[in-house]
Amino acid sequence: MSSENAFQNVQSALHRASRTATFALAALLLCSAPGTSLLAERALAAEADSASGDSAMALADPNDPDAPHTGSNPDTNAPEDADPLTIAIEQSWDAFERAEGAVSDAGVRIADVEARIDSLQERIDANQQELARLEERIPVQRQRCAEAVRTLYKMQQDGQGVIDLILNAENLGSLLLNLQYLQNIQDHNQAEIDRLVDLQQQAQRIRESLEADQAALADEQLTAYDVQAAAQKTREEAEEALEEAQEARRKMQDDAYEKAEKVCEEVTELAEEADRKAAEEAEERKRIMEGDDEEAAEAARKEQEEIDERASRQARDDDPTPEPSGTFEVVGRDGADWSVGRDAFIETWTERIDAYLEGSPLAGQGKAFATAAWNYGVDPRWSPAISNTESSKGRYCFRNHNAWGWGQNDWGSWEEAIDAHVKGLSKGYGYTITPYLARKYCPPNWIKWYRNTCEQMEKIWVEEEGGDTEDA
Repeated sequence: MSSENAFQNVQSALHRASRTATFALAALLLCSAPGTSLLAERALAAEADSASGDSAMALADPNDPDAPHTGSNPDTNAPEDADPLTIAIEQSWDAFERAEGAVSDAGVRIADVEARIDSLQERIDANQQELARLEERIPVQRQRCAEAVRTLYKMQQDGQGVIDLILNAENLGSLLLNLQYLQNIQDHNQAEIDRLVDLQQQAQRIRESLEADQAALADEQLTAYDVQAAAQKTREEAEEALEEAQEARRKMQDDAYEKAEKVCEEVTELAEEADRKAAEEAEERKRIMEGDDEEAAEAARKEQEEIDERASRQARDDDPTPEPSGTFEVVGRDGADWSVGRDAFIETWTERIDAYLEGSPLAGQGKAFATAAWNYGVDPRWSPAISNTESSKGRYCFRNHNAWGWGQNDWGSWEEAIDAHVKGLSKGYGYTITPYLARKYCPPNWIKWYRNTCEQMEKIWVEEEGGDTEDA
């Protein structure tokens, strides 16, 4: 491949890397809007609370040709409907890797140029030595040439003497010798003149070659280092875009857990206030029942019976709208590192989730869960934990491959079902679990559902000095 073609290939690679880095930055900007506020979560919870009683949000009919596509091959990159931050990160990774390749190609080009520079420099050095030698000979030859010119000029001016020399020859042999002598003088002097001309022409050619070689040397160096500088600049831009995308993901992750903490604090405060009021009301009812007003006492006894019945229903998980009670602990952070890249992330979480699912119908599906978590940008523990809360990790499914009580959906495989469920969590719920989201997902027994799911999530991964995997 010629150097011109190699240069064009490097330029093309740089152009593609630059365009992808630009796209990644644009995607990052598009997806950097603030997350759902607590008020929005409350609105969602209120909507779920007024629902007809389904145990989970219904998805679009998978057989509907207009429904969004679900399911993805765990061995492929993120689908087109993946989380925007995931797309930004993957595009940035691609741009960064291409830019690094361009930098590497530029380094190879520079090594090739430097090798040719060394060879060119050797030729320049040899030409300079030859030119120095010629320049030493030219003054001497110029002197000889001057003498030859004077001799020839003298011979031309002294034409009669030459004629006499020829005419006074004693015989033919002497005549021929005289003529040969004159010719030798003529040839010698002409040769000296020709030699000077040759030396000067040779020196001029060497000077021109030196100038051309030195210009080529400068062009080669400039081109090579320009390519390297451009590749390095593109790499830095791609690296910056990647870092920004990863930082956006980390911020989203932190914001999600900070929001979950605030929600838990708020719900706990509401629960404590409700418990306090319930205790005060219970004391008041007790006082009335022990009083002399029989009508009021009877009303208080009926009210207490209704409260006791509601508590019984809540214990049986058939209270349609249980009120919060007790303390709500936030789920431990997942410790997911989104900066390591797609393959490393999936490999790490595949191992953790497989350990959690071992011995269940969902055993071996860690990669599907980890891939979907990466694609849609959710806590990788969330969907596996819900599968335990809803169906004991797929042991008791009321629909085909539906381990999550997810609408009325059937799926043809665990991989397709996992992808659809994780995508549904991403689109309809957010990054990780909160009490409000638990109430939206499972209104009838959301308190128990929340606490059980949080407990299962922490069995998959507990962040303690780098994390520690536990068995289910």
